[in-house]
Formats: sequence, structure tokens, C-alpha cells
Amino acid sequence: RSLTVTAPWITRLPPDILAQIFIRGTKSHSSSTTDVQQCRVFLPISVSQVSKQWRKVALQLPQLWNYIDMSEGRPYNRTYVWLKRSRNLPLDISIDY
Repeated sequence: RSLTVTAPWITRLPPDILAQIFIRGTKSHSSSTTDVQQCRVFLPISVSQVSKQWRKVALQLPQLWNYIDMSEGRPYNRTYVWLKRSRNLPLDISIDY
């Protein structure tokens, strides 16, 4: 008896489709500002840690990284990484104190 393992369909999506999914993921349809901000903070981190392919796609999308949350409790050392990854895109910076 042999076991055939097939990769889930999502791992077979082309990079351009993955990119569109990631970008749409940052544009939450929630009416809550907090939900939208949390999505914009955590989505880039989350998708870049799924697989090598997803990380490669995420790192090629500066629009995933141009939102910087400088709220209390956020690690400021991460800000440099976001600035670098956002390349030359205009930044959207949130500051809560």
C-alpha cells in the first residue's frame, strides 16, 4: 500500500495570483479602524512565514510593508525592516501615545 501526498492547491498558485491575494488581504472591508490596522500590521509577517515561495512573493511587494504602526508596545527595531521593504512607496504611519 502506498500513500500519495499531494500538495494543497494553494501551494500551486502562481506568484502573481498570490501577490494579488496578499494585497487584497491588507484592504480589509471591516468598519473597525482597529481591525484594518491590525490586518495591515500582521498580514505581511504572517504570509512571509508560511513558505519560501510565499516569503519571496511577500518581500517583492512593497505595498505590504508601507504601513508602520508606532503605537505603544510596538517594537521600534522592526520599523527599519518595514522602511527597507516598503522601498520608495509613500508611508502610512500610525502613532498612538
